[in-house]
Amino acid sequence: PHFDKVNGGSIVFISSVGGFQPAPPLGIYGMSKTAVIALARVLASDLGSQNIRVNAIAPGLIRTKFSQVFWEGTTNNSPLTNTFLQRVGDPEDIAGTAAYLLSEDSAFITGETIVVTGGGTSRM
Repeated sequence: PHFDKVNGGSIVFISSVGGFQPAPPLGIYGMSKTAVIALARVLASDLGSQNIRVNAIAPGLIRTKFSQVFWEGTTNNSPLTNTFLQRVGDPEDIAGTAAYLLSEDSAFITGETIVVTGGGTSRM
């Protein structure tokens, strides 16, 4: 009902690159993130006629408390920084993508998942 009052809007889900490439020991986590990607597609289809855009972001390794066990103590030579940008991402790296997807600058983007990995794993 809130979107009706403003003639549409945008929803952004946070998935994970693990939704495209699950890795042990996070198989179940990856499966749940694949479901988030599918949810974004389904809702985009269902809500598009109401001018509601639905997208997802699939971050790679980001410095958060949840992922701390994977990045703590890493250096630029660590396999975990095997990205084109050679670093672990920060939450601010995801915030910009979210702001873009929530803005009118992305008015013709819906049903998509944007991978933000610093040049790491891709879907190609």
